[in-house]
Amino acid sequence: PKPKPKPKPKPARLEHSVPVRALTIDRLVEEYMGGHVPPILTMDTEGHDAQVIDYLDRHGYDCFWAGRQKLWRVTGCFDGAWDSDKQWSNLACALRVDRCWQAAMAPFVQNASHLVV
Repeated sequence: PKPKPKPKPKPARLEHSVPVRALTIDRLVEEYMGGHVPPILTMDTEGHDAQVIDYLDRHGYDCFWAGRQKLWRVTGCFDGAWDSDKQWSNLACALRVDRCWQAAMAPFVQNASHLVV
């Protein structure tokens, strides 16, 4: 007789989950910020890094991939090939004209040369 195939493991289930509302930057500014543009944004782009980085670049932001106490600049140098190797990413973006946030982030910026695929 043929051996029975092993059952496939079930995907992991979260015991607790919280629904999260996705917002565009325009809607965030309109609905929650009273039309005021925030000087800094941190976000999960849900795989739309290139589009979000491009959009924010046109609106005066510098964006970085955010790691543990490290930042990697992606504005002006994003390579779509980076998307194929990464597991996850969050962006931290600061207005270019906001010298305080730019100065606060500067010590954490890493050289992105190792990201070349």
